[in-house]
Amino acid sequence: MSKRPARFTEADVRRVIRAVSKERAEMEVRIDPDGSIRIVPYHPPATNDATRPVVARESRIHL
Repeated sequence: MSKRPARFTEADVRRVIRAVSKERAEMEVRIDPDGSIRIVPYHPPATNDATRPVVARESRIHL
C-alpha cells in the first residue's frame, strides 16, 4: 500500500493555532477531509439548563 502525500502538515496546524492565540478571540479551527483548514467563530452548544451559572468566557482553541 503506497502512502499518499499529507493534506496538511504539523507546521500548518501550529501556524493556525499561533494565529488564533494571537487574536485572543473564541475561534474554532476546523480541518476538513480535503485538508483545508478553516478558522471560524466558536459557538458553544446550546443548553436547556437555566440554572447554569454564568462564568467569564475564556479564549479556547478547539481542534
